[in-house]
Amino acid sequence: MDTVSKAYRISDIVTIEFATQKPIALTFEIPMGGKLTYYIAPMIE
Repeated sequence: MDTVSKAYRISDIVTIEFATQKPIALTFEIPMGGKLTYYIAPMIE
């Protein structure tokens, strides 16, 4: 989560997507064009 916490500094817009049986997707829109997407899933042992 430390890496994700740094991404909010470069983006004013974040899209959060979630559904059952899929990991959460956080997409940060970068001002000069581009996207940075993180997938967060539960740890399975």
